[in-house]
Amino acid sequence: MASRSEVPDDLITCSVCLNGCVDTKTLPCHHGFCLKCLETYYAAKQPDEMALCAVCRRDFRLPASGVRMLPHHFFIQRLIDIKNKRNQSDANFPPCKVCLAESIHKQRENVAQAGWFCETCSELLCEACCRPHKHMRPPHIVKALTPELNQHLRQRVCDTCGRVCGCILPGMRPEYNVRLVYKKHIIHT
Repeated sequence: MASRSEVPDDLITCSVCLNGCVDTKTLPCHHGFCLKCLETYYAAKQPDEMALCAVCRRDFRLPASGVRMLPHHFFIQRLIDIKNKRNQSDANFPPCKVCLAESIHKQRENVAQAGWFCETCSELLCEACCRPHKHMRPPHIVKALTPELNQHLRQRVCDTCGRVCGCILPGMRPEYNVRLVYKKHIIHT
């Protein structure tokens, strides 16, 4: 399986509308755009007429049947599928500790998801925040946060006692609050 690095948004973003690509078509230069954006961008052009790519300005001939007949961009679609699948399967992964600390509202859903674990610092990090850790001296040990490592790092800690204890066992002391802890970093559930 590939590493948990994120699919860069710029690879799946239409350069015309600057949103995520929808019904992506590819030009001969291999740049991809939304079908609707291409229809709008080349509306003044006639079929079989020469046109320029909106990104690299390379010229190409519009298909006789219109831009709708341009080939589907399977590579971009695959990246979108990977990102969507990762977003669904990563629902149980914690937020990045650094991004959460810097978040104004401290809302988990608005913070980048951790995809890396720095063993040296015991920190859960997103792609952007883990980069400095990979280049620190002495070298930090940074691992991809796999589902197995994620599960290994999780433990239940009692808010009242502040430790893993018998009071959090099922049916015992229900008045105590239990929180989910990743090593030293507390994430409330």
